[in-house]
Amino acid sequence: MKSFISYSFVILYMQQVLAHRSFPSGITCGSQFNTSLTAGIIPNPAISWASYRISTCDAPISWYKATFSENQFIKFTVGTPKLDRFKYARMNLVIIGPGLPNLISSVPTDIANDIGVGEGAVIFESPDNPTGCEHLVSNEMQAVTKVIDGRCVFTEEYTDTDSYVLLDDEYQLNTTSEYRIALYNRKATSIKFWFACCDWPEDFSTPYNLPEPLCEYCGTKPEENSQWDQFFYEAKGMAQYGGFPTVDNCSIATAQEPSEQQCPPPVNNEGDRKNNTNPNCVLHCSAGLCHSHNVNGGCRFDIDWVIPKPQLQPSGANVSEIKLFMGDKIRFKSSRSQCLYLWKFHDSTSYTTCNFSQARLASSEQVRQGIDIELDEGESYYACEEASCAQGQKIKVEVKDPSEGKLCHAHNYTMPGEESEATCPELQIIVHVKGNAEYGASPSECSQFCMVPAYVFPPMVQGSCASQGYSILGSEVSVKPPGSPMPIPMTLFLEKNDCHCHSFEDIKCSDEGDELYDEHITEITQFCQGIVAGTDDNCPYNCFQPFEILHLHYLDCGLREQDQLFLKIQATEKCHLAARSQTGNECQTDPNNPTDPNNPTDPNNQTGTNLNVAVIIGTVFAFINALSIF
Repeated sequence: MKSFISYSFVILYMQQVLAHRSFPSGITCGSQFNTSLTAGIIPNPAISWASYRISTCDAPISWYKATFSENQFIKFTVGTPKLDRFKYARMNLVIIGPGLPNLISSVPTDIANDIGVGEGAVIFESPDNPTGCEHLVSNEMQAVTKVIDGRCVFTEEYTDTDSYVLLDDEYQLNTTSEYRIALYNRKATSIKFWFACCDWPEDFSTPYNLPEPLCEYCGTKPEENSQWDQFFYEAKGMAQYGGFPTVDNCSIATAQEPSEQQCPPPVNNEGDRKNNTNPNCVLHCSAGLCHSHNVNGGCRFDIDWVIPKPQLQPSGANVSEIKLFMGDKIRFKSSRSQCLYLWKFHDSTSYTTCNFSQARLASSEQVRQGIDIELDEGESYYACEEASCAQGQKIKVEVKDPSEGKLCHAHNYTMPGEESEATCPELQIIVHVKGNAEYGASPSECSQFCMVPAYVFPPMVQGSCASQGYSILGSEVSVKPPGSPMPIPMTLFLEKNDCHCHSFEDIKCSDEGDELYDEHITEITQFCQGIVAGTDDNCPYNCFQPFEILHLHYLDCGLREQDQLFLKIQATEKCHLAARSQTGNECQTDPNNPTDPNNPTDPNNQTGTNLNVAVIIGTVFAFINALSIF
């Protein structure tokens, strides 16, 4: 069981968004919810829910149940995608439970047999010959439907999909008890339909244990198809996969299966994320504030819009503010369809107050697919809808200009994100082979893979590549080594390069630098206490940034004694963050230039006595050109 939250069925009523929470997030079919015993259990019938169903002849009845309160109204709406083959469908809904009258109308045998001793049932039938929307009972649906070609049609604004509204009614119960709801197409044909229940208030923040969609038909699960609702409606990019199920007569039809042409290609979100393999592209997050240490830019960070807080993927860290560099971009995505529209605020005031009086940035379909946001220098502000914005579902993005400078140097240092904890299947161990082309490795690379111990022969050596100093992840390959009957998946690692770069501020190594130096001491005093106390696992940006400046300053300037709080922070090993050198030789000095001010062997260099340092303070254009290597 997973706690999914989604709102894929939405209406606008009196200028207010009313949304139904998906139950579950995805499409059901077959044996899921097809009997009274396997009915979908609605966890809270005091709010609105929507369920999407492919009803075929082998599972013609769909069941739901919930515990309702005395005098509560069950409010429900039933519709089918506006497709020609479903225009003659007529859905019936039966409520079963205590305190209900004896059922007089004819219903399928499975429903009639489910009515127990002391129970009754009421049936609601869609009109035989609907010519408009007169059969709608709720004010909410009456306000958002219209008559098209003699039929009552509801257009869901956010997904731009149309449905025939077949039923819309309510019923007041006279006792507190569990009630069962059965739905079927009385025309006895296959159909797709949606069922909205049980009251109009919405709630997307309360966690509930909701079922996963178990339908085995292609395209029905969110993890396989982020546009599953468009697939359900056979709309837009999913229209080409339409046609299933056909309108079979269930008195003679056998079970159906979609054809290969009716199956959209699966969406591999993990594979998409792996495209962003730059080892410098690591965000460090603490209390909702995430920052990049990569002054080179060129990274893409994935944000999943979920309630109540957007999350960085794949870590799942909550995000409210991000600090990046020019050349970075963000991909906003709503894997659980929790973002109806994506908005960009005009200014910080609109962001703070959730004032949505500005142009929409992207539709829900775009966000489900994933939309890349190109970032400009400065601050920008994003959110989904007003209700979720008030709950904190919004993000502030600050982008810095890398021409502020960076400083690169080399010392014993492990790059963030470069160490990997590899595991092997049971009864296998990690082995490596260094610099062997038959194992896919160049002279500077190490191949790492899993092997049964009895088959570990030279040149294979037990242990990881990291144990040999190869700790930069290169690529994943599949290689057929000598004597192997089949290719083996291997991970290639590069030799470790200690050259790394920090963002740089020049604190003068004299009285002239006192003011800027004191400012950074004040900042670590204010923002690094949690790191020293051990209450912060990740170094906050407002601690990391002044700490790295002081780190560089102490290495470059021997006139100031290292601050005691700085030393305590350094001892935690949580705030020494940097980006890997772009070229790999930014820490090298030019032996033909003995007066190089960054050459520690130059006797005339009085500022850098112990470091192999290269200070690079270029223009924006120089850095943007350098980003092309990513």
